[in-house]
Amino acid sequence: MTGARRADTVALTLLAAILTLLFFDLLIGYNSLYIRDIAHAAYPSRMMFRDTLLHGELPYWNRWISAGQPMAANPAHAVFYPLTWLVLLPDAHLGFGLMLVLHIYIAAGAMYALLRSMAVQPPAAFFGAISFALGGTCLSLLDLLPLLLSFAWLPLTCLFARRFLLHRRPRDFALAALFFGIQALLGEVSILLQTGMLLGLYALHVGAKQGGLRETARAVASVGLLSVAAVAIGAVQMLPAIDLAANSVRAAGFPFERVTSWSLPLLRLGEWFHPSLLGHHLLEGRRVYWAAGLYPDRGIPFLRSIYPGILITVLAIAGLLTGGRGRRVAVAILGISIALALGAHTPLWRFLYDAGLARSIRYPEKFILMGLFAMTVFGAMVLDRILAGEAPLRRTARISAAVIATGLAVMALIAISPLYPRLFVALWGQPPAHMYSAMLAASRSGWVLAAARAALLFLLLRNLDRVRQTIWLSLLGVLVLLDLSLLLPELAPRVSPTYFQEAPRIARQLPENRESWRLFHIANWQTRQAGPYFTPQPDLYWIHRNAMYPMMPATWGIRTVIEPDFDRTSLEPTAEFVDAVWALSRRREDWARVAGAMSNAWFAAVYVDPAEAFARAGGDPREVQPVQLVELGHAPRYYFADQVETIRDPQDFVDKLASGGLSQRVALIREQGFLPAQGVVQRVRETANTARIEVTTRGRAFLVMSVTPHKYWTLTLDGVEVRALVTNLGYQGVIVPEAGPHVVEMRYRNPLVSAGGIVSLAALMLLAVVARRRS
Repeated sequence: MTGARRADTVALTLLAAILTLLFFDLLIGYNSLYIRDIAHAAYPSRMMFRDTLLHGELPYWNRWISAGQPMAANPAHAVFYPLTWLVLLPDAHLGFGLMLVLHIYIAAGAMYALLRSMAVQPPAAFFGAISFALGGTCLSLLDLLPLLLSFAWLPLTCLFARRFLLHRRPRDFALAALFFGIQALLGEVSILLQTGMLLGLYALHVGAKQGGLRETARAVASVGLLSVAAVAIGAVQMLPAIDLAANSVRAAGFPFERVTSWSLPLLRLGEWFHPSLLGHHLLEGRRVYWAAGLYPDRGIPFLRSIYPGILITVLAIAGLLTGGRGRRVAVAILGISIALALGAHTPLWRFLYDAGLARSIRYPEKFILMGLFAMTVFGAMVLDRILAGEAPLRRTARISAAVIATGLAVMALIAISPLYPRLFVALWGQPPAHMYSAMLAASRSGWVLAAARAALLFLLLRNLDRVRQTIWLSLLGVLVLLDLSLLLPELAPRVSPTYFQEAPRIARQLPENRESWRLFHIANWQTRQAGPYFTPQPDLYWIHRNAMYPMMPATWGIRTVIEPDFDRTSLEPTAEFVDAVWALSRRREDWARVAGAMSNAWFAAVYVDPAEAFARAGGDPREVQPVQLVELGHAPRYYFADQVETIRDPQDFVDKLASGGLSQRVALIREQGFLPAQGVVQRVRETANTARIEVTTRGRAFLVMSVTPHKYWTLTLDGVEVRALVTNLGYQGVIVPEAGPHVVEMRYRNPLVSAGGIVSLAALMLLAVVARRRS
């Protein structure tokens, strides 16, 4: 084994050992990650996926939410991403934890490989990799699963794309396209755009370095070809996803205010020096975030941390001040990244929005990720030059660390002085009385810790020439791990697996047979009553679990309907129906029963008075039960209408229901109404993608299916295909024209999944041929 290979083996083994030590409890299923989107979306969606496959069906249709929505077409479910399939392990909880943590390993190993391909020596590559994986760059994505899954592969895409641009080897093109294709397969548009921009900027750099317009055009064209190949690999996901967007609420785009609601305040760049400058998302079980005013619509950032570690910050600054290899590319990427991430704080995003380029891409804050990526790569390159003995760079790094440490030390002294409370209030406003002491204490300790980090790094840099390099690197490793591991309790907090594995009390109160009915979670919409249940406090997420906020009920096999569409992916009929229900709620007292009867909702969840709920829990937040069940009736999912009335539009739908006089089994359609004959549903056999309904009618009747309409549903009556009619805005119906026994069958298949799969498979086969070619 050569010296270089031995060093790589040691570095990679050490990386794996550190990550295993830090995440061992998750790797064995002893604990779980749980905050934000993990509990509310990522975990439930994987359980839906698992259940569908284990019942022997392909996951085309998601029957757990909103009376059914496309599953395979929605990238949030990552159906076609192989690592999603880890949840099929006998222990689904363990499989989910492995899927999350594995991407931290991928991020670390991929960044190490990228840096080594750029001739960065193993020690510097190791520190770049550990900073990337354990800094705010990746850890803040743990609860934003689509972003993490795609972003973890970015270094490998860049590695092989860079090699191809420099050396033109077909194998490098094939591998670059493969990893870019994996990112495309995950369908996270913001990461795809940032990957494309990174590759495009590097292509311009390579072209300029090679000295001509022709070379630049060739390099840019190569990136374009890579992008086409990546889209082809991801076609199995991207084709259905584009089609879904055209049939969902996203087709109309988002209002500018929603698009930019998570824009990065310029002050957040201060987190590069001080990770808790603006507060803590989670400190001792509760939110202690004093800069909520910077996010007036949200109260907290989208990315919980953008701290890359004090080492990377100092190194990047020193490199930018000194110059040398990589500076121009780093400056360009950082500049574009910051400009985009600022969102509504500059005119740029308004221009992009008005030009129609940014109407469906939410939350500009995401675009700081490519800047953090470039910063980490550049910082590792600077460390490599420092270790190689570049005296001017060493001096600049020492000075940079000294200036930063001094500034932070001054602020730390001010923070522990009697003057600080007034300064704190002047800067951030008067916090709530019950949070003031905690916020002030956290802010003070944060300044002290930040100053200590920078001071220790300065001492190490100052003594670089006085200590053996192996000892110096070991001390630097201790500092970096201490620095970054302090982020773990906040960015990767743990909870007992019982959080997911044991159903909350409200779930245990519902009938065990969960195939026949749905839950209407009215409390999700009662924002005024929700206040005490959302107030930052220890064990807040246990309160949310006990309330079973969406999409959490699916974790325990409970289907829901008429939910808020937080991800804005609902089909248009669902959105129309939900809007109409809330319009009806202002005009009819028994609106919930009317909507529930149409929707197969047997139960509703409504808020309990907070004082009563907390009193019953005996002061234990984990026992707080925020909602109670109200029985709405036992309306079936498939039934015959006793009235069929014509409506012109959603407003007419609301008006007819608000006026009264209609049966709870009315069918409101945009076709000609008629007086239906009686019918009886004799037997129903339902799977994820199909339903077989055996019926008997006394004449021309109308069968209502409270299943969301979509163009890929095929309906047959006695084996003959028939047209489904949109019924009650958000559901389906079919006319049964004559008396007698009949069989109505429903089947959902998305043909674009098959078509996209063929394109993806063909692209992979073509790339395999390309990879075998010699240069």
